[in-house]
Amino acid sequence: MTAYVVAGLEQAKAAGVKVNDERLERAVKWLRENGKTDNRPDLRAYAAYASAMAGSPDGAVLGELHGKRGSLSPYALAFVGLALDAAKDKRAAEIALLLESKAKTSDLEAWWEA
Repeated sequence: MTAYVVAGLEQAKAAGVKVNDERLERAVKWLRENGKTDNRPDLRAYAAYASAMAGSPDGAVLGELHGKRGSLSPYALAFVGLALDAAKDKRAAEIALLLESKAKTSDLEAWWEA
């Protein structure tokens, strides 16, 4: 839940809403300390995205997720790519290409299966 709150507060802040920076920093710290024990790749990817959006990308987690990119769901890949992009990491382009290659397409649509 904390990852979703951090991302939401960062979006609110970007929209001009006053956010308590101390609480946000404490939430990011909690994500970094407690997220390492979670084995769910989708949640870890979202937490990495939230931390990166808050200006505190976790290079170790991003490196680990990038290393597992071949086995990640499209959901996780999308958030890893966004986190890498927020961290100004050139590997974001590689993730975008991989995510694009996983798309299913028809004449009119493109989609990703879970």
